[in-house]
Amino acid sequence: MLFSILLSGFLLLSPAHAHNGEDHGVTPAMVGQSLEPRFEARGTLAEMTGILSEGHLWLFVTRVATSEPWPNLKIEVETAGQTRQAVEQSSGVYQLDAEPVAQPGRHALTLTLQGQGLEELLTAELITPAPATSPVSGYGWLAAALGAVVALIAVALLYRRFRTH
Repeated sequence: MLFSILLSGFLLLSPAHAHNGEDHGVTPAMVGQSLEPRFEARGTLAEMTGILSEGHLWLFVTRVATSEPWPNLKIEVETAGQTRQAVEQSSGVYQLDAEPVAQPGRHALTLTLQGQGLEELLTAELITPAPATSPVSGYGWLAAALGAVVALIAVALLYRRFRTH
């Protein structure tokens, strides 16, 4: 009889697990982001995609008509009163330090593209999100510890009851 009571008590204290496909309330928001902050700007002759990644702003410039990379351009990026010159890394790929736009918030960009018969002035907005924080529950260890204590008590009582003299 005591064994049945202890066993049922132990089963009642074990954590409950949800089954697949059942709704158990509000789903927490996703913590991570799958994409880096980015922007797109399009002019009459050139289009640009900018990606903020690892402390750098990467600029990818292509021709509107053919989608070919556009090399050998002089690109200036103005934001928050600062103007920076992008450096070409490969054909149509340019890079600059992301310091002005790395802070969380909305950043208005003015992009000047010059060279090879191109004179474009583009505008864009880059939205840099705040770093994601992960929701942490500090009570998971408490349920595990309580279950372990109940299990130890049940084992001790069973050992005492069934040991041979």
